[in-house]
Amino acid sequence: MIYAKKVIKLEEITWVKFKESFVKLLSLVFVFVITSCSTTVKDSDFIYKNGDSEIEASRDKVLTDHQVKTEVEMLKYALRKAYSGYYFKNKEAVDFGITQLESIKSPISIYNFCTAITKSFSKVRDRHLGFKLGWSRCPSSKRVAGVGKRLYSDKKKTWTVDFVKKKKRNILIVTISRFPSSSSPKWDGLLDKVKKWLPRSEAIFLDMRGNGGGDDGMGYELAKILTGEDSIPNGYGVQYKVTSDIGLLTRWNYFKRLTEVVENEKQKAFFKEYVATDKEKYWQRGRNIVSSEDELAPIRLVKAKKPIYILQDTNCASSCESTIDFFEYVKPMKRVGENTGGFIHFGNLGFFILPYSRMRVEIASTYNEYRDGRFVEVSGISPHIKVPVGGDAFEAAFTDFISEK
Repeated sequence: MIYAKKVIKLEEITWVKFKESFVKLLSLVFVFVITSCSTTVKDSDFIYKNGDSEIEASRDKVLTDHQVKTEVEMLKYALRKAYSGYYFKNKEAVDFGITQLESIKSPISIYNFCTAITKSFSKVRDRHLGFKLGWSRCPSSKRVAGVGKRLYSDKKKTWTVDFVKKKKRNILIVTISRFPSSSSPKWDGLLDKVKKWLPRSEAIFLDMRGNGGGDDGMGYELAKILTGEDSIPNGYGVQYKVTSDIGLLTRWNYFKRLTEVVENEKQKAFFKEYVATDKEKYWQRGRNIVSSEDELAPIRLVKAKKPIYILQDTNCASSCESTIDFFEYVKPMKRVGENTGGFIHFGNLGFFILPYSRMRVEIASTYNEYRDGRFVEVSGISPHIKVPVGGDAFEAAFTDFISEK
């Protein structure tokens, strides 16, 4: 009887310990599952919702360990599956940056988190890759141009066209401060005014100093007017595009955002049509990098109706630079000023917004290569006439113009 009692008590103790161990095991499994689920990234996590970009968290808000890990996993996923720079020129730098993300300690303020991410990817040679709070990079740095301010630089005007007489010479000055969508009514009248004054002009000065870019469609139209050509070859070779599901998704986010800030219904229809066409063209293809189907126009010299001087500086970026490249085979043409910003090879931006920091991550979906293989990202397009710091590109161009006569 005594033995039996002891056995019963021993069994009770064993059963209690088993239950305790089993509960602990279930708890560990539950925690593991929850943790795994919280850091598992899906394409749907990156979908932009209307008005999403207007929601901002305070820069001083502190992120928890879980929040930091979630956003780091999202960054890793997107950079490896949607970013063109990962497949061209920057794979090692991106992988290095991803390893650096592991050293970010939490808790951490949103601003310091954004700054740490920016520092992690500082070796990536792509000016478009951006980590932003709202619409400002963190940390923000302004490039200082040194070859004079843009003529007629009214910030409210997208463009101005002026026919002026300087030292008895008739010149046409076209200034472009930015490149909104080619469908924007802000462009109304530009080409007509250029056509009006072009025959009476002896030279064209295209001033794009300080132009941060946008949509280069109108830049190409202007090049056709100044040459009288229906098509103009440029220096670019094949364009590659990321067509993975998330690669297209981040790009569609960009156009979805544009439909929120359009100036009229015509533009909204334009952007919706663009997205639909983009989707139809690439959705059924393999989810990998594909080359452009566009055939390259053969290289040929194109004669300008009048000598062209392009005024450029370090703040001429992106579509400002591709507009300059439309004139590569146009003669006579001279670039005057200093090297451009170097936002050239990676383009057609997409973006997504991280859920806790509200950080806006901008990544390129395409890679553009020059026909001759040169790589000028960061260094920029060099001028034919280099203007020393403190000089003025317009005066240097005009001096060259009158010396040619």
